[in-house]
Amino acid sequence: MLLRAVALAVCTVLLAGCGVTYVVERETGFLQPYLGTPRYAELAPKQATDASQINQPLGREAADSIAASLGMDTGKAFTPEQYQLFISAGGVGGQQQPVELVKQAIAILSNTAGSPLDVMVGGERSSVVLGSYGLYVDPQGNLMSAANAAAPTRQVNEVLKPDGYLTQWCSDNGLDSALVALYASPFTREAAYSVLAQKEGGTAQLVTHESGAGDARVGMPMAPSIWITNFALMYMLSPDLAAKLPAYWAPIPDDVAEAIANSPNGQVPYADWQAAFE
Repeated sequence: MLLRAVALAVCTVLLAGCGVTYVVERETGFLQPYLGTPRYAELAPKQATDASQINQPLGREAADSIAASLGMDTGKAFTPEQYQLFISAGGVGGQQQPVELVKQAIAILSNTAGSPLDVMVGGERSSVVLGSYGLYVDPQGNLMSAANAAAPTRQVNEVLKPDGYLTQWCSDNGLDSALVALYASPFTREAAYSVLAQKEGGTAQLVTHESGAGDARVGMPMAPSIWITNFALMYMLSPDLAAKLPAYWAPIPDDVAEAIANSPNGQVPYADWQAAFE
């Protein structure tokens, strides 16, 4: 009962938009609603200043530190056994289809060094790592923002929304406390910003970063509000998963970003642009 009350409260917050105002945060270079709450945005990845930082994962120590700053307790996250039960579609009410979407979304968001995606590029198998760019290559070799409408990372919103599959599964399997703790964290407010950000992102789902050195674009999942939202969700499921998220964001090469922005579906063949990331 408590979990459903919290879920309904979160739905109300999402619909109300938390009174988000559309202003530029000059210190970070991100517009609202992509920025989210400034004090939490400071916990999100900074722009890479060296090529060696691109696609590097957070690591567990950094993940635990960010979680603590968000008021999240490792002890209230799923245990490894509980996570395995969830991700195997086990337990009471377990369903394979929504769990498969969660698996795919996790693989995309954690697409950092050591966690490549195996896809077809130009008719050949290729390992792709693009997490810091907020981009994703689907199994057919199409490059897009990881928030593109066709990406599992976008479609999984239906599974993870308040009162959706995850909420029901937690309730049925005695894990209400994990979601109650999640909703009590900044996740609630950042999720509201994220909903608005994805509405503003249009088809391409790219975010502009403004700086004195010039504007740059990055895939929506690397915008602070959405990154914090995803981090909190993944940390609740498994702190080790959150540790695989990108530690830094990197600007998408200008010609690639322009091609994605001009594509009618926000997708381009990765084979045409692969060299830009090498």
